[in-house]
Amino acid sequence: TVRRRFKGVVALAERLHKSHRGYFIPPRPDKNVVEGKLHSTEFIEVRRVALQKYLQKLSRHPVLSRSRELQIFLEWEGDISSCGEWKEMANGGWKAGLTNLPKQLMGNESSIPTTAEAQSKGDGRNLIRGFKEFRQKFKNKVSNDKAPSELESNDELLEEKKNVKELQAVLAEASAEAEHMIKRMEKVADAFGDFGLSAIKTSKFEEEEGCRNGKYSESGEHIRQVSQHLKGTGTQCVRMSRLVRSATENTAAQLSSIHDYLGLMPAALTALRERDQARVTHQTLSNELKSKQLQVVKLEEKEAKKFGGDKGKTRKVHELGQDIDALEKA
Repeated sequence: TVRRRFKGVVALAERLHKSHRGYFIPPRPDKNVVEGKLHSTEFIEVRRVALQKYLQKLSRHPVLSRSRELQIFLEWEGDISSCGEWKEMANGGWKAGLTNLPKQLMGNESSIPTTAEAQSKGDGRNLIRGFKEFRQKFKNKVSNDKAPSELESNDELLEEKKNVKELQAVLAEASAEAEHMIKRMEKVADAFGDFGLSAIKTSKFEEEEGCRNGKYSESGEHIRQVSQHLKGTGTQCVRMSRLVRSATENTAAQLSSIHDYLGLMPAALTALRERDQARVTHQTLSNELKSKQLQVVKLEEKEAKKFGGDKGKTRKVHELGQDIDALEKA
């Protein structure tokens, strides 16, 4: 058993989003801190249940369940912030990108992403990569450049987005209808309860009135009968109110899955948007790979024409070969 604070769960979610671009990632529970209730038993229990459900969803995910991020989160003993590998997974952001940019421009550091970096979501750490992908995205819009055949087409992604948005609209409508139905059931329960209590109070008044008119008088007997009928009717209405409230609670519990699915829709749309960006990354790397391969061919042709070869061109071909290997891996 390990102990984790809520900020650790937030850090886990951020790392999973960064390293698993294009995958559907269950949304983590919101902080939802209500002033004055932060340390209340009820608040702590609600948060504990929500976090447990979140971790169960991650553990059932076909990909995230095998992720290194989740493994460290669940297995590292002690303060997770002291784990070196966990620290390395943190986003470098624009600060790291600005630090690396001069080195990349001077050729001291490659701008070609590693396999893990290419698969992950860009966070500003590699500004040159970001610029190249932005240029590719602009080129796609202007020239309608097609993605490689091995990737899913943009039409397929657009169709998926359309289907998810339509499902989101259906779920939103169903959720609204469910809430309306629950409110109407609550009003029915309130009406039964109010009428029942009023009938019981009236029966007591009638019973007292019957006693004042004489226990054995005809009018007193009639009033007492009315009182008994009112009491029976009121009791049945109170019981019916309790039954309707119980049915309302059970119905609300069954309909909670609609709200759960509706809450997943933003995460699904985010995954599709990131998948679209992943296509741009693949196009950018593929075009850069083709460009460098073409440069190698041209340099080798020029070098072949020169007697004794050209050491400068040979060195350039070797450097391009290293870049090609890195691009193929990416």
